[in-house]
Amino acid sequence: MTRYIIFIITLFAGCKNIQQNAIASKNIEIALDTLNNQDSVYHYDDKIISQKNMDIFNFLETLKWPENSDSISYDVNKTPSWDIRLLTNNISDKGVLFIDPNDHFNKTIEKKQIEEALRARKGKSYEMMSHFTYIYTIPFNQYSEFKFKENENEEITVNVGSFYQLTFETKQKRHYLIKCEYLQLEDE
Repeated sequence: MTRYIIFIITLFAGCKNIQQNAIASKNIEIALDTLNNQDSVYHYDDKIISQKNMDIFNFLETLKWPENSDSISYDVNKTPSWDIRLLTNNISDKGVLFIDPNDHFNKTIEKKQIEEALRARKGKSYEMMSHFTYIYTIPFNQYSEFKFKENENEEITVNVGSFYQLTFETKQKRHYLIKCEYLQLEDE
């Protein structure tokens, strides 16, 4: 129990901004649930997340746009500043396959290139990650609801609303993003 209390104090002390504080408070609730022997699932805003998928949930929450975002409609230039190192720790070393049917984009981008695009705040990988996190932030189920599904290769597929499908590979009980697919065909 002392270990969890130290974890909670350390977690809050290391937070640099409001977004990280929100994630820390969610992690504290998880730690407290674990202390109460409720470590099989976590409930958050009508979402049920199994303990084994918490790293994916935390990854999504890290990318989330602030709730008080002044953007009514999506604008890539208003993407929040992310902790790039933290974000890229959740990306596969093999890179990520990005698929967007609207411009026939279907390409695996290496992890280093994704990191460079995120730092420069431009490029297809940056645009797609910015967009899916904006969609995930909208507080209505058709946008922010997600569903987890595990396949025979121990990959976890996460549907973010009806807009995106993310796939994570499992390595040593951690999940790493390997695919980001936009599912909406937009009218021209």
